Amino acid sequence: MANFSKFFNEHLSTLSCRDFHEGVSCQRHILSSCIYCPLSIMKLFSPIYLFAIIRKYRSLTKEDLKEILLNYKSCIMGCSVTGICCNCILCVFRVLFRKHFLYTLIFIPVWFSAHFIFLCSKTVIEMASTTAYQYFVESLLRRNNVLSKTISGSKSIQTAIFMLCSALILHGKRAFDMKGFWLIKPSPATISEESEDFRRIGCNMHPKLTCGHYLWEGVRNNFLMGLAVDCLRALKRVSNQPLSTKTWTKAMNIRMYWGPLFSLYIGLYRLTHCLLNRVDVAPDKLNHALAACCAGLSHFFYPEMTLFHFAVVQAIAMLWRMFQMCGAGTENKISRALLSFPYTYVLYPLIQAHCVHIHIMRPQLCGTFHITTDNSFTNNYSTTIMNKVQETIKRAKGLQ
Repeated sequence: MANFSKFFNEHLSTLSCRDFHEGVSCQRHILSSCIYCPLSIMKLFSPIYLFAIIRKYRSLTKEDLKEILLNYKSCIMGCSVTGICCNCILCVFRVLFRKHFLYTLIFIPVWFSAHFIFLCSKTVIEMASTTAYQYFVESLLRRNNVLSKTISGSKSIQTAIFMLCSALILHGKRAFDMKGFWLIKPSPATISEESEDFRRIGCNMHPKLTCGHYLWEGVRNNFLMGLAVDCLRALKRVSNQPLSTKTWTKAMNIRMYWGPLFSLYIGLYRLTHCLLNRVDVAPDKLNHALAACCAGLSHFFYPEMTLFHFAVVQAIAMLWRMFQMCGAGTENKISRALLSFPYTYVLYPLIQAHCVHIHIMRPQLCGTFHITTDNSFTNNYSTTIMNKVQETIKRAKGLQ
C-alpha cells in the first residue's frame, strides 16, 4: 500500500477533472449526471421489480402493486441522488485540494454519498446493503490467497457451502418467519395428529394434494419464474445493442439457465422433504433441514456464482437475526445494546465505498454485475476513472 501511495502521488494526483470526464467541464458533467443517472438506474432495476410483479401474478393485489411501484420510485430517487452526489463531490474535492489523494479520488465521495440510500424505504435499504455485501464477498473470493483459490476452484466445496446456506435460509424462513428474497418459500408445517386430514402413511404437509401433484406444481411454477428471468436477461442483453432484425433474431434464441435451476432446486427440496416425512424416522424440523440442505445440490449442476454469493450473504444475515431473536430477552444492558445497534448504517457506506474503490484500483476483483451497477449509479463515470487509472499504471510500468 505504501508503494502504491507513492506511485499515486507521482502519476495520478495531478490529473485534472477534465482528464476523467474527457474534456467536458465540471458543470456540464454534473448536469449530464442529473439527466442520465436516473435513466440508467431505471434501466438497471426495472427487471428486478418487473420480476417481483411476475412472481406474485396469481395473488397480486392493488396494495402489493402499489407497494412495489413505491419501492421502485424510492429506489430510483435514492440511487440517483447517491450517484449524482458522488460525481459532484469528486469535482469539489479536486477544486478544493488542487490535486487528488488516494482516498479522495473515489473512496470518501462514495462513502459520503452512500448515506443518501438511508432516505429510501426499508426494502430498498435492505436490497442495497445486501447487494453491497454480495459484491464484497465476490471480491474476497477473487483474491490471490489460499482460501479464496480453494473455494473458487472447487465446485464440490462451493456446493457444500451452498447446501449449508440453503438449509440456514429455509430454516430461518420456516421456523422464525424471517423475511427476505429466496428462490422458494419453505414447505408448510405438518398437520397435527388430531386433524381429520392426518394420515398414518403420508407426509402430512399438503392434505389436499398428493405428493406427486405437490412436487409437479412446485417444479412447474418455479420453472416459469426462472424462464421469466431468462427472458428478462435476454431483453436486457439486446437493449445494450443497436436495434436491427439480426439483434432481435438473436434475442429469440433464449439460453435457458435459471428455469432449470429454479425447478431443480425446488424439485430436490420437495421430493426429499416428502420422502423423509413419509418414512417418519426423524421429526419434521430435522427432515426439513435435511431437505433444504439437499436442495443445495443444484449448485453442482448449475454453478451460478452470483447466486452463491447471494446465498452466503443471506445465510449470514439469517444467523444474525436468529442470534438477535434468541438474545432479545436478555437483561444485560451491554448485550442488549450490541444486539440492537444498527450495524447497517455503519457497514453499508464503508463496504460500498470499498467495493467501488476496488473497481477503480483492482478491477480484476470485480464481476460483471458489480461493474454494471457502479456504472449505472455514476453514469459510467466509475469505469471512465478506472480506465484512466489502469492506463496510467500500464504506462508507468512500461517506463520502468
